[in-house]
Amino acid sequence: MQEFFIRTIYSLKQNPMLVYLFTILNSFLQIFFPPYPGDTFIALLGYLSSQITKNGALLLIIALSSTIISSIMLYLISFHYSERVLKNKYINNFFQINKIYLFEKWYDKFGAFAIILSKFIPGINSIVLIASGVLKLRKITAILAIILSSIIHNSMLFIVGRVTGNNVAVLNQLIKEYSSIILLFSLLILIIYILILLVKGVRE
Repeated sequence: MQEFFIRTIYSLKQNPMLVYLFTILNSFLQIFFPPYPGDTFIALLGYLSSQITKNGALLLIIALSSTIISSIMLYLISFHYSERVLKNKYINNFFQINKIYLFEKWYDKFGAFAIILSKFIPGINSIVLIASGVLKLRKITAILAIILSSIIHNSMLFIVGRVTGNNVAVLNQLIKEYSSIILLFSLLILIIYILILLVKGVRE
């Protein structure tokens, strides 16, 4: 796997235009094909931005826009075609639709924050987006949560990948430890959210 990432890095470094196309494709696959390791490639894009341009803002904007658009598309499809989504064999195979109603408890407790939290837990963001649509979470609330979580999540990985520069060993180590880092970050966000709820409860 490490050799695959290294080969990918060097092939894209030599073809800057492919980086932009890869960025859009990566965002789409990350949302619509959950087994695809899209999160690790976001860090890779951060690294590539330090190699092909001094200003990685454009690449980051493309990555953010593509992820946000893909996420909103999945949510809206699930919202407007919930019955078809629940019966679709492809979706059932990739997203484990039977788990959708387990997320009802998440929405009862956390509301749209469930979408934000899911972005930082590997493997469940797409199913939570589908659940948000099927369970008819308010559009404006869901879309704002998608935008906020995507900006925080992707920017964090992109910046870390860019900071590693040409240190491929560090990038590989980041990829290895990604799940642990994100899980800890998720727990921190959850703790902060619970504390906010407790403070509000005491004031009331």
